[in-house]
Amino acid sequence: MTVTQFDRDDERADRLEALREERAARRAGIPTPTVPDLPPVAAKPAPRPTPAAVVESAPRPVSELPFAPVDELPKAQTGKGRTRRPIPPARAALIEYCRKWPGQWVCYTPTPEQDKVRPATLVSMPKRSHGGFTPAFEVRLRNKKAYVRFNGDA
Repeated sequence: MTVTQFDRDDERADRLEALREERAARRAGIPTPTVPDLPPVAAKPAPRPTPAAVVESAPRPVSELPFAPVDELPKAQTGKGRTRRPIPPARAALIEYCRKWPGQWVCYTPTPEQDKVRPATLVSMPKRSHGGFTPAFEVRLRNKKAYVRFNGDA
């Protein structure tokens, strides 16, 4: 249970206890205190007065301004400020080979120096068009080895 649920339970218990005391007092013939009537709620408040016309003053010095005009927008930073890593030469050679031989499965077992990406990570790359792959590629994992096939551009 959360703290809020405990608070709600406490409020319910307090209301129930007060209701029981009130009923017991009525049964005993003791008059119960009545809640005084609340004053009527006032109508909508009067509308706010409109502000006086703003008088233009001389421009402030540029150093005090919290902004600076620019001629054009800077290039958006994507990828959390990082530049994309180049595709490793071993993977680039694999992609080139697969494009030459569409439909042919190729077992891709690079050393960590050739390609730092684990074979299991390669499986999701074509779907996201990452790492040089396109959705036309298919990557399967068998015995901790990646098998890649190019199905041709549609």
